[in-house]
Amino acid sequence: NQPKPVERETSPAVTEDTTKETIKTTPIENPDGSVTVITEHTTEGSTVTTIETLTDVPAEEKVPSTTTKHTVVNEDGSTTTTTTITRGETVTTVTEVTHGDITTTTTEVKTKDQPTQTTQETAERHTVVEDDGSETTTTVVTSEETTTTVTEVTKGGTTSVTKEVKEGDKPVEKTEKTRKTSTVIDEEGTTTRTTV
Repeated sequence: NQPKPVERETSPAVTEDTTKETIKTTPIENPDGSVTVITEHTTEGSTVTTIETLTDVPAEEKVPSTTTKHTVVNEDGSTTTTTTITRGETVTTVTEVTHGDITTTTTEVKTKDQPTQTTQETAERHTVVEDDGSETTTTVVTSEETTTTVTEVTKGGTTSVTKEVKEGDKPVEKTEKTRKTSTVIDEEGTTTRTTV
């Protein structure tokens, strides 16, 4: 039984807690197989353009997309964020209700207006900042019988990610990877972020 969102129109008291975002991505494939993604992120009328060059990009992410995100604060202090991603003929609607460290996410996928998939999962996230300045974020996601634990350790521009997947008590997957991010902002204010 989801808490009823407090909408801007009915309760002006939560106006400052209601945000809307639009994110447009334009992927451009490069001769070396990498993909340059131009992202235009608009929040409350202000737009930030980011250019990233990525490797190992899934095929579906090579299609231009438009994402709208709307967040409201509910009467019980929880937040509801509704994200709609339009990519080609596929529309994905993600509804996230966050209360404290726990987020319940419902995802509905439609292709050509026909529902093709609906899933629900619960995530619990904790972040700890260590004495050396590094940051460890642990996220445990439960979806039916599957539990996925992702541990991200970030220090400087380097993030180490460990992902463990279990079905019931049985381990089915464990992966580790490290990514380094460097960011350059030019005189026009354009941010170029390169992730390896």
